[in-house]
Amino acid sequence: MTMDNETQKAFLLELYRRTRADTGAQQSMYAVGATIGLDKPEAKRTAEDLIGMGLVEIRTLSGGVGITEEGITAARPEDAGYTDDYRFSLGNAPIIDDRDRQAVISFTGVLRQRIEKTNRSYADLEEMVIDIKTLEVHLLSSRPKTAVVRELLRSLQSAFEKTGDGETAGRINRVIN
Repeated sequence: MTMDNETQKAFLLELYRRTRADTGAQQSMYAVGATIGLDKPEAKRTAEDLIGMGLVEIRTLSGGVGITEEGITAARPEDAGYTDDYRFSLGNAPIIDDRDRQAVISFTGVLRQRIEKTNRSYADLEEMVIDIKTLEVHLLSSRPKTAVVRELLRSLQSAFEKTGDGETAGRINRVIN
């Protein structure tokens, strides 16, 4: 099933991340939309489009939605093994191709989970979350710049090193070098 626009893709990917690919989980369509920069009417319209495609289900009359199995399949990168092992690396092309974009999106979801387990000061956590959000917003561009993604990941690598999470810092290093 194909989605008509980048907004629908971004919404589905954010719902996928927020629910952690759990079809039983529920999120507010408005909160999901706000995360990707949509106001309430736009979030509702996008969610309704995805519901019509069978990728999202309505759960409550107040705007609770969940992801379907079809939605999970559509949100996953085409080559899951490509991102699961973190064996991809950003190339030197000025613009990220679709495959790398999907890999970075999946990798960003893993980084979010690692941040949740981090025991750092509020300021350190805030910096990491802002880097993740900036990365996610940049990936919404029709032409995401490799250099921007690399620098944001480099910043996250440094932050993970400060937290003592060498494993995650090493994974980021393999992606950016």
